[in-house]
Amino acid sequence: MSVAASTEIDAKSFVTFSTIGANCKIGKNVRIINSIIGKSVTIGDNSCVVGSIIWDNVSLGAGVTVQGGCT
Repeated sequence: MSVAASTEIDAKSFVTFSTIGANCKIGKNVRIINSIIGKSVTIGDNSCVVGSIIWDNVSLGAGVTVQGGCT
């Protein structure tokens, strides 16, 4: 797992086997598993990203699921 120092991840979120770029904001109860998150990405509360790539400057709202092969 690699997380840029400038990224904020809520203490109730779970990240494993993933890379998260700089200046990201990860909300509450977010699960990020086996994924790559670009720079300046916002992921809303109660979201789940599994086996995916999220490019730079993307904002995902609350309760979003991105799964397997979505880029």
